[in-house]
Amino acid sequence: MGIGDFIKTYFVDPITYGTGYNIYNTVVYGVLLILGGYGVVKLLKRLGVRMDKKLFNAVLPFVVFGGFLRGLEEFARLTGEGVLPHSPFFLTPGIYLIIAVVSIAALLIGVYLKKEEYPRVMLPIGWALVGVGVLLALSDMALVASGGVLDMSLRPTLFLWIILLGAGLTFLGRLVLNKLNILSRENTLVLSGFAFEAAAVATAVYSLSYKAEQPLTQALLSVSPHIYPILKLGLVIGIIHFIEGVPKDEEAHWLSKLILLVLGVPMGVHNTLQILLGL
Repeated sequence: MGIGDFIKTYFVDPITYGTGYNIYNTVVYGVLLILGGYGVVKLLKRLGVRMDKKLFNAVLPFVVFGGFLRGLEEFARLTGEGVLPHSPFFLTPGIYLIIAVVSIAALLIGVYLKKEEYPRVMLPIGWALVGVGVLLALSDMALVASGGVLDMSLRPTLFLWIILLGAGLTFLGRLVLNKLNILSRENTLVLSGFAFEAAAVATAVYSLSYKAEQPLTQALLSVSPHIYPILKLGLVIGIIHFIEGVPKDEEAHWLSKLILLVLGVPMGVHNTLQILLGL
């Protein structure tokens, strides 16, 4: 296989056809995410903004919005319907770039209007976008419920199970974090994203014969689908514990947590929305 065929097979085709991840593009996207994060840190320094707890919380709604966009794009791709068009720009890595640009734009507006109090501008913009995402999802759900696209007879039950299981996993994870003396709102946010992702995946595996797109998720599932949520939770808690070894006044601490937030929360929203839309 030549270099051109390799790039087409493992990078271009997954974006064009939405076929998911493989070991090659997963590694490359991971490296790009880390490099992009450090690029953002340099940009923030030029703006006089630190990568800290305040910024972490201000970015949260934009990350949630990204999960909605990804789930709605999946609906459009698989059904040919929906309010959001099927587009490679809403797939990895495009969706991360879109959310980064939107977040930075909101940050620039916040710094211009409120200086150090930029979250007072960023948060309303971000949660307004989440509201737009909810309305778009409700529109697609109405299309499904009308019977014009997919059968969703089991979806309310599965969605409720995901909520209960995700909440239970988050509660269990918080107990462990507390035992390790690293319980915090920010660590809970990171943990909950992966908890709901694991709950949605486990539900899809048992009820819908789901096969994971991501190599790491599929590897954990191959160990045992029955304990996949616990394995995922244990891995995330281990990473959080490692990050807590980095002093909180260092930007690397908050950059690492922000990367975890970006990896976990959108997938939790995306996977849960997939179940609810019958995908």
